[in-house]
Amino acid sequence: MGPGGGEAPLRQHRRGLELIHRALADAESPYRHVMTALLTLLPPPTDADRAAVAQLVAEGPPDEEVGLDSYGTYGEGAFAPPGTFVPPMAASPTRVPPADPTTTRMEGTR
Repeated sequence: MGPGGGEAPLRQHRRGLELIHRALADAESPYRHVMTALLTLLPPPTDADRAAVAQLVAEGPPDEEVGLDSYGTYGEGAFAPPGTFVPPMAASPTRVPPADPTTTRMEGTR
């Protein structure tokens, strides 16, 4: 019998799930039990899975590859040189007309 509905993506991301499980267990998170239960429903990890997880742990998270590099840097790495952004002038205060004393406010309305 093949994998049940939804099992294929879990198998594809087994290594990531093992990594999350390890992080939750290290943090003594109560959610580690959810991951334990989920992982017990999958086939046992292979030696390659264990080695890949160990390598991911050793390497740490990947470096940021998305950012503002295409805009260039200015000076000490600031995004824009000083004076580039000029805040808009403050808006004048909103004036609310005084309440009509002949009407009453209804309490408890939604």
